[in-house]
Amino acid sequence: MMQQLTRITARGVIVVALCVLTAMFTLFACSGKGGNNPMPSTTNTQPPVVLNKDNTKIALLLCDAEMKSASARAAWLVLEKFNKETEIPIAWYMLPTPEDFQAKLPELIADGYTIIITNNGMHTDAIKGASQNLPQITFVAIEGNFAPKGESLEQYPTLIEGTVRAEESAFLAGYLLAKRSETGKIGMINGTQNPPGLQMQAGFEAGVAYASAEMGKEITPQIIYVGNGYNRTGGKEKATELYEDGCDILYFCAGGETDWGAIDAAKTQGKYCVTAGHTAYIAPGNVVGEVLKAKDPVLTSILAGLLDGTLKGGQVLDHGLNDQSAGFVKTALSDSYFGAELLAELDGVAAKIQSGEIQIKNH
Repeated sequence: MMQQLTRITARGVIVVALCVLTAMFTLFACSGKGGNNPMPSTTNTQPPVVLNKDNTKIALLLCDAEMKSASARAAWLVLEKFNKETEIPIAWYMLPTPEDFQAKLPELIADGYTIIITNNGMHTDAIKGASQNLPQITFVAIEGNFAPKGESLEQYPTLIEGTVRAEESAFLAGYLLAKRSETGKIGMINGTQNPPGLQMQAGFEAGVAYASAEMGKEITPQIIYVGNGYNRTGGKEKATELYEDGCDILYFCAGGETDWGAIDAAKTQGKYCVTAGHTAYIAPGNVVGEVLKAKDPVLTSILAGLLDGTLKGGQVLDHGLNDQSAGFVKTALSDSYFGAELLAELDGVAAKIQSGEIQIKNH
């Protein structure tokens, strides 16, 4: 019995010793002081939050009258959501012209704003100059469109550009109008002949040309610029002219007041239109489709990058069909007006843009 107990005890001592050695080896490996294969760390790898309510204030600068454009409302909704999640103070200001921007800037600086966001290409030149002289402020230009001018953001280390490939949506609009028009007369009404405006013109004309080639039929769209995006009277007058000239469907992409006036012309004339933005509710009997020019996804990405410090100045974020910033949105009239066959063709065209098979050149 004593011999058996001795054997058991010795075996137990060996087991305990092995357990202790194993535990010591594991602790040694986890400490990173030995072994070629240290245990994986369980430390939280999420990037730290850089911005907070005590060191950040955000101003959104708009160019349209009282936030009536879909893109302006969408940008503000993004900021409201950001404010609820972070408690970082936000405010918006209507500054239609570059001169308004320059006049307001000293007040924004005095009020302690650390991030200034512009939502319109009209502020492009003003914000570029300001960013070079105010290193304490991060400037965000949604639709700044510096690239078409052959410029780099390297010389603007506190400036972030968020671009939307609106030419992709405009291409879809041009394709649809050319394929569906019964008169062969179509047109586009825009606001300002600036880089974003020319971007949409290029896409629209390319879409018309692509459809024309498919049909073996020459269609030349009429392009009109009203002068700005908050000219309701001008939008209505120019749209009326095109409808009375024989256009049976038009594309409105000026934004804000100008599009409201143009859509009113469609109602008055009993004609149809495709709009840029969520504006079908204005004339549900006339808006047969909407194309996206959604700035909110790219603004959301920029704010997230600024919040955790992964996004710095001098960078460009570019969104399009692949990021839900561009595309075609059906309205209540889309199916009946365009038909299932044409809408299926449109899906195929969109897929070719996404894959890169269709390349759209800007002006």
